[in-house]
Amino acid sequence: MRTQGVIQRPKEEGREAAFSLVELLLAVSLMSVIVFGLYSMFNETQKALRSNVRQVDVLEAGRAAIELLVSDLEQASSPGLPVYQELPVLPAGPPHFASGILTNRIGGLSSAAVPVTQELADGSRRTNVLHEAFFLTRSNLNWVAKGFFVSSSTNAVASVAEGEVNYGTLFRFSSPNVNFSAKDLGTTFQPQRRMDTNLVRNLWEVYRRTKADGGFAVSNIVASPLIDGVVHFKIQPIDSLGRPMRYWTNNPVNEQMNFRYPSVALVRDQAPGRSTFVTETRSAFYGDAMPAYVEVEIGVMDQTTLSRVKALGNVALSKNFLNRQAGGVHLFRRMVPIRTAPKMHRGL
Repeated sequence: MRTQGVIQRPKEEGREAAFSLVELLLAVSLMSVIVFGLYSMFNETQKALRSNVRQVDVLEAGRAAIELLVSDLEQASSPGLPVYQELPVLPAGPPHFASGILTNRIGGLSSAAVPVTQELADGSRRTNVLHEAFFLTRSNLNWVAKGFFVSSSTNAVASVAEGEVNYGTLFRFSSPNVNFSAKDLGTTFQPQRRMDTNLVRNLWEVYRRTKADGGFAVSNIVASPLIDGVVHFKIQPIDSLGRPMRYWTNNPVNEQMNFRYPSVALVRDQAPGRSTFVTETRSAFYGDAMPAYVEVEIGVMDQTTLSRVKALGNVALSKNFLNRQAGGVHLFRRMVPIRTAPKMHRGL
């Protein structure tokens, strides 16, 4: 019997599911777009976070500095010493309250903080100035001299040339009854020393010496840095009727004198070797005179702007760059009442 053979066909190989080349390219392209979008979003988030952190740091430092300044100014007092020279010409004697354009000496040369202008978004310009302030405060029988100034010794591109980039560190000066001419520390500090013209002159000279040292050297026992990157610091005395106490009116071309006050000298501000700053006033208070209010303004550069200004290392380049960085400057402003101030009425 013939056995019928069974012919078996070879099994058909199964086809496995796979992506075509076009599908792979499309998937890679979509993944690249998604990753790029996520990276961009993450990068912008990081930039915003870093910017916010820097801004918070500047705002906290600026608020702390102006709060300390306000606290000191509120306690400003007048010793009520007699005035022996006719005003409004600046007397030879030291005042108990003074403000005006910052002047200093660097390397034996006179230097003054020339106002720096910055372009604003609306096309206008803002003028940044650097002032200084000196005043006295009283605690029981002890008198303490206070002061605020910006030291250009902390300015990486500081120069005594006309093109100086005017910014630096705001310093706080505070000195009790002190006599630096004493030979030993036991007689240097003299608490409860009797207030007289010699004491005011001594405290004034200590302030000038500290300012000339840039807040450092031997005078660092009475000066401490508050905030870096200060490009604007203005102290404006105001009378009891709310009027700024200025030498010039709003139209300096006509050379109209502002109101005169008893025992107060208001003069057109100028510095040795520099042209006159016709829009600024140097004020000096004598006798029992005090401003009723003081308007304080502090302009501080953020860390990014400050780092770029320092990195340029050139006066002209740094000044041109700073002129276009108004958005990188944070402005703090406060109106400070002087509690011990007498009412100052309109004079001549």
